[in-house]
Amino acid sequence: MALPVFDRSRGSALSPHGCTLHGVVRGRSGSETAPPRAGNNLMQAGRSDKPEKPDGRKNRGASGESLVESVRRLILEEIIQATIRPGTMLQLTDLAERYGVSRTPVREALSLLERQGLVTAIAYKGYLVKVIEPSDVHDVYMVRKVVEGAAAELATGRIRPDQ
Repeated sequence: MALPVFDRSRGSALSPHGCTLHGVVRGRSGSETAPPRAGNNLMQAGRSDKPEKPDGRKNRGASGESLVESVRRLILEEIIQATIRPGTMLQLTDLAERYGVSRTPVREALSLLERQGLVTAIAYKGYLVKVIEPSDVHDVYMVRKVVEGAAAELATGRIRPDQ
């Protein structure tokens, strides 16, 4: 995992994703909260040296990744790295503040993750990160065993002598 790099000219740190990290963030109530983690402020990540598009919209950066996809990727990374633990209830407003975006892209990103089976929407409460059961892991490995065996069998039937 890459560490943030301090940029003396700006007086702030840059995450591996090019996001500016400041020392303290003010929450909605005006109270000070913890600084954002590296790579999580998407408002800075979307800025680039490229000019704006003809219709006035800003470029999202070199990757061409949408804001919703960026938020989805960040939430997914945090779930995989166990920064967000299974069984955690996710709130739209908390995630929106964490990533420096509005609630709409967070809602859409969580909806995509729900379709992937990683979170479950709970009405009027938020999204619950699913707990992975041992039976789920077993099922995945059983499917891989069948698919990889069939792929190996097909591949051996197509090998030419010159390979």
